[in-house]
Amino acid sequence: MQGVSHIRELVYSNELVNKTPQDENKAKYFKWPQLAEVMINWEMMGVNEINDLLNTCNSWNIGATTGINSAGLKIVVAAVSENNKDAFTPGSAIVDKHKFQVVCFNQRYIAINFFNINNTCLPARQAAFYGLKTGQRFTNIN
Repeated sequence: MQGVSHIRELVYSNELVNKTPQDENKAKYFKWPQLAEVMINWEMMGVNEINDLLNTCNSWNIGATTGINSAGLKIVVAAVSENNKDAFTPGSAIVDKHKFQVVCFNQRYIAINFFNINNTCLPARQAAFYGLKTGQRFTNIN
C-alpha cells in the first residue's frame, strides 16, 4: 500500500500518475447519515458493532454520538476491554484511575480512550474531571 507518499513522489519527480476513469455505471451516491445512524444504542449494540461505528464515524463526524447527564458527546476512540467481571445495565459507565469503560448489551465492556465534548478531544482517563463517574448511564439522544 503506497498511498499518498507514492503519489507525492510521482508529482515531485514530474512522472505521470496512472489515471483510471471512474465507471459511472458503478458509481453510487450515499445520503448524509441521520443522527440515528451515527448514535450508539447501548441496549442493542455489542462491543464490535460500537467499535465499527466509531471507526466509520471518525473521518467525518469525529466519533459516534451518545448522551450522558442530558448532554451529548461523541466517543472517538475505544477498544474491546477484557474486563467483563461486574454485571451492570448496558450503557453504564465504570470509571477508575486509568480506564473508562462502558457496558454493552451482552455484558461485555468497551474501553473508551478519547471523547469529543463540545468539539474538544479529551482523553477518557480524565473523565472524572468532567463529572463522569461509575454508575452513570449513557443514553440515546432524542
